Amino acid sequence: MIHGNLLLSIITAIVLLAHASIGGGAQSPPLNLIPMYGYPDAVKTDAQKKSDDDFIKSAIAAEGSREKAANAYAFSGMVYATKGDAANAMRRYNQSWLLNPDSFQPYWGFGDLLLAQGKAAEAATHYEKALSLINIESAKPQLLIDASGAYTALGSSANEKIKAEEFFGKANSLLDEAIKINPKNGEAYRAWARSLYSEGNYAKAWEMAKTSRGLAGKELSSDFINMLSNKMPEPK
Repeated sequence: MIHGNLLLSIITAIVLLAHASIGGGAQSPPLNLIPMYGYPDAVKTDAQKKSDDDFIKSAIAAEGSREKAANAYAFSGMVYATKGDAANAMRRYNQSWLLNPDSFQPYWGFGDLLLAQGKAAEAATHYEKALSLINIESAKPQLLIDASGAYTALGSSANEKIKAEEFFGKANSLLDEAIKINPKNGEAYRAWARSLYSEGNYAKAWEMAKTSRGLAGKELSSDFINMLSNKMPEPK
């Protein structure tokens, strides 16, 4: 649940940053719907900069510190993303980034939103930034899993075999790291099974699928198991 003071701060922020939705032309998306408000390419007006300063002061006053405010807005972004409201999720992640550009949370959020939009290369950049900043060990496996999704998507769409191998290799490395942190992470094995299927490594995909059985998390879908079975019967 969002605290009342955060809700008030969010409402204030919407008013203060409304003009930030004016991008560079009719065909450009609003700045507050672009990760990091288009930084470093976008140039803000003096009025936009003042709105940023006013928002930061308002958020700090509401939450008690800049870091707490950044965390609160990142959490709000996650809530919106879970509800499927990508636009408001992006606005909150941007506000979190504005408050604390050294936090891993907004970059993780940017990565998730961009990957959902099919922008895997951009998503990978933000995931890598998040991985370089993350300071909560318990959260790292899920970030590694999410980041692997961007590289699996890049590998699946690569036109050159050598590039595909490079991207799938990166996905494999990220998932291997997630499992080393938590060998009982069912989601990591399931993500790896799907990635290996996309890579065409069906034997290893079966290995991961079988290992994931009984571990916490949502089991692999019957559709996926059927697709994998059609490529290669389950090894005995």
